[in-house]
Amino acid sequence: MINESILSVTDLSVSYWDGPVESIVVESMRLAFAKGSWTAVVGANGSGKSTLARAMAGLIGIRTGSMEIATGNRIHIVLQNPETQLLGDTIREEFELSLKHRHAAAHVTTHDSQLLNILKEAGLQMPLDTPIHQLSGGQKQLLNIACCLILEADVLILDEATSMLDPASRELVLSLIRRLHRNGKTVIWITHRTEELVYADRVLLLEQGKIAFDDSVRQFCYGNTDDTVSPCEQHGMTLPYVVQVVRQLERRGLQFGQQPLHPEELGQAVAVLCR
Repeated sequence: MINESILSVTDLSVSYWDGPVESIVVESMRLAFAKGSWTAVVGANGSGKSTLARAMAGLIGIRTGSMEIATGNRIHIVLQNPETQLLGDTIREEFELSLKHRHAAAHVTTHDSQLLNILKEAGLQMPLDTPIHQLSGGQKQLLNIACCLILEADVLILDEATSMLDPASRELVLSLIRRLHRNGKTVIWITHRTEELVYADRVLLLEQGKIAFDDSVRQFCYGNTDDTVSPCEQHGMTLPYVVQVVRQLERRGLQFGQQPLHPEELGQAVAVLCR
């Protein structure tokens, strides 16, 4: 992971008012996100995940604290419901509205060839005048990500962006984000699916608006060598499937020299044991 920070949060608090009662949803949070990193943010409903995401994206106000993004960099967010951010009738209109809303027209040219290239990069190859209502849920989410690309966003915040999609559409979105991450984008991935943690460098667990865990994915899923229960399990979450398989094999006496997270890593580890 690159150590240079692209986004930092200092003593950030966010609250909501319910009549005369103020509820603090995110409390005194201090965070820094490394340029080019992938951070997975997890936690139970009401833990503050979405509130933190929307505060960092500038969609809601903050109670106290500050946020700082490295000079020349931009943040964009993709929300849970693919329909939420789409206002245009066609793909072309959606691009135009995105540019107008962010006042970015002076920085991004909008020739059809360039727009089509952005669509292609986002995994969509279709005419610019395609009506948005004809797109599937997964395609709509890919279009939302394409809007991040046309705005030249450096930090992509995805707030449970796959939770309303079918498995095939989830894979399309994940594949795109993995490719963008390899190309240098900084990813902040809010999720409740532990299977999606394995693509991240770091896990940030929130509980009641505070940070309860902040370390690597392997540390979250496996814990220390002498731990019988991992931090993931301690916090009531289900282990990713690959980790579950490893644990079952370990109970049968197999010893792994590494801690697999991906199916490919598990396959390589088992192949070594079979030699």
